[in-house]
Parts: sequence; C-alpha cells; structure tokens
Amino acid sequence: MTTSDVPTLTDALRRRAASETPGRTGELIAARVAQLHGRPAPVDEDLDMLVRRWTGGQDFSEAERAVLAVAEQMVVDAHGVTDADIARLAEHYDPPTVVALLMHIGLVDGFGKFELMQRSPDHE
Repeated sequence: MTTSDVPTLTDALRRRAASETPGRTGELIAARVAQLHGRPAPVDEDLDMLVRRWTGGQDFSEAERAVLAVAEQMVVDAHGVTDADIARLAEHYDPPTVVALLMHIGLVDGFGKFELMQRSPDHE
C-alpha cells in the first residue's frame, strides 16, 4: 500500500459507512460536515442549500433534525454532545442505528479533516 491508495480506500470506507445509515441521512451528514469544514458539499445544489438552512426550514423530519444537530455538535465540539442529544436520536432510531449514525458522523468528520490536512500548505 502507498499513499496513493489512501483516497481509494477512504472512499470505499465512506461509501460503506453511508450505506449503513437510514434514508438520506448519510447525504445530510456529508453535506453538513463539509459545510462546517468549509468544503464543497458532496450533494446536489438543492440539498446543499436546504442543509445550509436546516434549523429554520420545514424540509427535514424530526429524525433528520436530530441527526443534523448531533453532526453539527460533533464537528464543532464532540465533548458537547449530551445524553439529551443521544436520547433525541433514540426517539427515532434503534440503538444499532444510533451507533451507525454516530460512527458515520465521526468518519465523515475525520475524513474531511484528513483531506483538509492534505491540502494545507505544509503538505504540498
């Protein structure tokens, strides 16, 4: 394995993690995390705009809002995710799905930060 293999392997892992999330939540997570990282969201323009204003619109279910809230908090300050945040997810998802969502958020955040690091002037 070489460093040139890393993007292919991370894309495969990212797709696998997204496939374990219900409905469009994988896309919502990817979009919001990318926005918070200051990167282009890997979704179509319409969904990108909806996610940008997720707190003020009626375009998302309560379950999707819970996922977006936790995703945002995990990216900004993972220590700020509370028991109440997890309980809100658990109102909509069974325990294995809650864990899959949290793992997906963590992976998307980590991959995004890894990509940002690779693009930094120190790594060019």
